[in-house]
Amino acid sequence: MQNFTNLLAAIQRDLWQIDTHNEVSDLSSVPQVTVEAALRLGVKCYRYKNSSLIVLEKNNKNVFLVRDGFSTTSSLSVSIARNKFLTHEILRSLGVRTPKSDVVSSENDLFLKIKNFTLSRVVLKPNESSRGFLVKIGAKNIQELSRHFKKIKQMRDEAILEEKIKGESYRVLLIGHKVISVIFQKKPRVVGDGQKTVLKLVQDLNKKRKMSGMVLPQVIRTNQDLREALLEQGFRMSDVPPKTKTLILSKTSNMSRGSEPHDMTSRIHPKTKKVLQEITKHLNLDIVGIDIISPDITSSLKDTGVVLEINARPGFYGHVCPVSGPSAPVGDEVIKYLFG
Repeated sequence: MQNFTNLLAAIQRDLWQIDTHNEVSDLSSVPQVTVEAALRLGVKCYRYKNSSLIVLEKNNKNVFLVRDGFSTTSSLSVSIARNKFLTHEILRSLGVRTPKSDVVSSENDLFLKIKNFTLSRVVLKPNESSRGFLVKIGAKNIQELSRHFKKIKQMRDEAILEEKIKGESYRVLLIGHKVISVIFQKKPRVVGDGQKTVLKLVQDLNKKRKMSGMVLPQVIRTNQDLREALLEQGFRMSDVPPKTKTLILSKTSNMSRGSEPHDMTSRIHPKTKKVLQEITKHLNLDIVGIDIISPDITSSLKDTGVVLEINARPGFYGHVCPVSGPSAPVGDEVIKYLFG
């Protein structure tokens, strides 16, 4: 655990005690869920001024929390997890299946390495990013891929080429090397009624989601990702899909892109649990989300599926508030891990 004793001493007089979890409602899911559980379980919570810095305290032990990151998590481990290609390399050395991948740092590099991939089934994205940022799946030609690479280079130093793997997307949350929750990230979709345009169907879906009062799933953005997903299915926003026709609204299974979280914790294979637990131990990650792609979550990861990414600072809402299935006791598990 990293020692922040000097920091605590320096900011002590500007800390104010939190009495209810509503006092962190302006922050992300991690501090909200954690503080709510902490207060219920007798752990004192303090906030530095009106910032995102939270201090948890019990029995003279202090844990810092900033946004989605805990002071118990190794900063080196976070850096490794952020680097997608480095993570793949380490996982492969541990015998864990990952997509075929390669790192790209220049346009010439892209032209050389794309020869090892199939254009229609390639994924190009920043090597360090999250939430589906600048992810491109499939391309008609190298020029199209090159244009996307230039967009990435404006924001990041490196990109990663990946082979698109068949299967569904799952996020596994582990706390203290223990699997706490598994959610299936179901891509957003609409069903045609033979009367409404795709745009109207999406607007109706967004209205329904807003009225539900749930933080997740998020509204669907009418952006390039949506338009490309529709074009692959032969539709545009102005088209009227036939009755009962299902249209997928995103090329990526990501909750920030509108995917729905569905609890699958009871269905994950025991051998998959063991593999993921060993990964967290090797990488020294204590609170972590691992993304896997699998055609069947009930099968062992050693037999089918791959580890796609590792998120060293995972969100909690999808696990706490799934669209279907039970809510996971994430907050309680975090406090139990942090304070015993």
